[in-house]
Order: sequence, then structure tokens, then C-alpha cells
Amino acid sequence: MGTVTVTTPDEELIADFLAGDYYAFNDLVAKHFRRVWFIARRYTDNIEDANDVLQDGLLKAFHKIHQFKGNSSFGTWLHRLIQNNAYDHYNKRKHHQDTVTINGDEPNLEIERVLSHDPTDDIDLSITMRDALDKLTPEHRNAIILVDFLGYDVDMAAGALGVKKGTIKSRRARAREHLRKHLEPLDAPPA
Repeated sequence: MGTVTVTTPDEELIADFLAGDYYAFNDLVAKHFRRVWFIARRYTDNIEDANDVLQDGLLKAFHKIHQFKGNSSFGTWLHRLIQNNAYDHYNKRKHHQDTVTINGDEPNLEIERVLSHDPTDDIDLSITMRDALDKLTPEHRNAIILVDFLGYDVDMAAGALGVKKGTIKSRRARAREHLRKHLEPLDAPPA
């Protein structure tokens, strides 16, 4: 992420986000990215783990921002959330390293690497999905992201966006139809 200067106060960005402007969260992240990246990196062994810690932490922040009470600065709250996420990651990894295989041998890291999921396999689909989402109207995109990607129920999404439940259903249906048309060529068998 390049250097981005956002001058809007955190409190205003949080209020905008809670009012349904989901791009305000991007501005919050941009303001604090450098600091939280270094926190994630400080508590991990490599850049990939730091990226995982940061991504998971930011997703938690997205879901829990409504719990931010303002007793400290937003930067401090986000710092603590990323730091706690790094601790969880470290403990999970340590627990995984302490496990032993059924036959008592040390785990074969090469076999584990080969059998593990490679997230780069899905990069084309991720890029295509992002392009398809970017082509939606903001209203349709917000509705489908809240319900289908973030797991909000229709009532919660309607409340967050300040619209009726039927409006969310309609916007999601239109968004899904658009995505289906945009992603259909991916389902076609190779020629």
C-alpha cells in the first residue's frame, strides 16, 4: 500500500462508516496502515504471516468497529486489536508446531507444503471478482458485500444502510445477476 494522506479525523470517518459509507473504512486503514503493518511484522517471523495477521486483524476491526467506545484513540484501539491478533497467530502456530504425527515421527514439512492450500491459485478469481464488484453500483455492491460476504442478515444490512429489508433483497438480486453474467465465462469448459 503506497503512502496515502487522509486528513479527515478518525471520529468523522468512523461515523461515516457506521452510517453506511464503507469506503470510510478504507480511509481509516490508510491513515493507520504503516503503524499496524509494523506491529504485525514485529510479532511474526515472515512477511506472509504478517500479511495474514494484518488482514485478519483488519477484518476483525471492520466487524467490531461499532464496539469502539472512544476511551482511547482509534489508532490505539486498532493497534491493540492487531497486536492481540498477532498473539493469537503466534499461539496457534506454536500449538501446531508442538503436534506430533500418529506414528510419532516429526511432521514432514515438504509433504505438508504440497498438501496445503496455495492462496495464489485463486488470484485470478479474486481479481475477476473484484473487477465484477467494482462494476456494480455502490448500492448494489454494499448490499451484496454486507450480506453475502460479511454475513450480515438482511435486517442488519437494511439497518446499516438505512433502507427497507425489501430494498436489500432487490439490490442483492440485481447484484447477483450482474456477477453471474460477469463470472459465467469462468465456468465454461476450456476450448
